[in-house]
Amino acid sequence: MTVPRVFAGLASLAVVATVAVGLFLAGSPNKERMRQFDGQRLSHLQTISSAVDAFYDTSTRLPESLAELSLNGNYLGKPGYYTEQTVDPATKQPYEYRVVSDKVYELCAVFDLTFAEAQAQQPYMGYPVAEPMRPYPLGMGVQDWTHPAGRHCFTLNAEERTARVACGLTNPCAAGQTCATLPNRKGSTCVPAGKECLAAGCPDACTIAESYPVQVRCAMPADSGPVLK
Repeated sequence: MTVPRVFAGLASLAVVATVAVGLFLAGSPNKERMRQFDGQRLSHLQTISSAVDAFYDTSTRLPESLAELSLNGNYLGKPGYYTEQTVDPATKQPYEYRVVSDKVYELCAVFDLTFAEAQAQQPYMGYPVAEPMRPYPLGMGVQDWTHPAGRHCFTLNAEERTARVACGLTNPCAAGQTCATLPNRKGSTCVPAGKECLAAGCPDACTIAESYPVQVRCAMPADSGPVLK
C-alpha cells in the first residue's frame, strides 16, 4: 500500500469517527424532536399555571376548567386570563387540569424523556429546575418543574404562588417597583414599575391616581385621568 493511500484511509476513518461522535453527542433526530416537544410542554404548563394563578388572585377561587379562563375575570366583556396553549404539541390532546382543593390544583402532561435527558444536549436553552415565580401575580415561592418520562402531574398552590408583600412608607418597594393598591385587593403591594395595569389584571388600560400608594383601577369608558397602556 502506498503512502498516499494510507493517508487517504486514515483521513476517511477520521471523517467517519467525527461523524459518529457528532451523532452520539447530538442524539438521533427522533430524540431531538422529543426534547423539543418536552420543552414546549413544560413552557405550556408554566404559561397555564400563570393564567390559573392570575384567575385565583382576582377571583379568590380556582377555575373549574381551563376553558373557564377565557370566560371569567373579564373587564368590559373581554377575556382576562386566556391562554391557548392547552394541548400537547405532538398528540394534540389537552393537558390535564384538576382542582385538588380550594387553593391547590394539578397540571399533568405526558413527557417523552426525563427532565435530565431533555436538558442533556441543550444546557443553555433548557427550562430551569426551579422556576422563580411569575411577575404577575407577584409571589415569593419557587416551583420545581423536574419530571420523569411518561405521565407526570405537578401540584401547585395558587395561594402560595400569589403571595404578596405589603408595602408603605415604612416598607418601601425595591428600585424598579411601585407600591400600589389593586382592584378587589386589600392593602398594598409592590408591582413592577410601568406594569401596573397588568398587575391589576386590566386587559387594555388602567387609571393610576397620584397618591402613595398609587391607586390602580381598570379603565372604563367614562374614566378620566391618565390612562396607561
